[in-house]
Amino acid sequence: MIGVRARLAVALVGLAGAGVAGATTSSAAIGPECFGDTQAGVCVIVDPSGLPAVNPTGGSGIHDCVYTGPPPCTPVNLPTPSVAPGSGSYVAVLYCFGNDIVCTPVYVKAPPPLAR
Repeated sequence: MIGVRARLAVALVGLAGAGVAGATTSSAAIGPECFGDTQAGVCVIVDPSGLPAVNPTGGSGIHDCVYTGPPPCTPVNLPTPSVAPGSGSYVAVLYCFGNDIVCTPVYVKAPPPLAR
């Protein structure tokens, strides 16, 4: 049998995932989305401004020369994306409520962009 903490952890991951998926279509904060009862419950608020901003052609690009036959080569310039941190300080806030549970809010931040 799964304990109360394990069930809450699974529920938190599901709520956060659903909130982030829904947040990608709007810039307004979403939530709180809650579940539970007076004994124990969990809520999540998603702030899409914390998500990284991606510019599909804002990177330094790839510049090369490709041989498609005998020399000379054909210059090729391909754009690359750039990723910048979001303006918000967090992507989601997870908090709990109820008579049988005590916890502090958890602020979920977006991971930093991958280094190239």
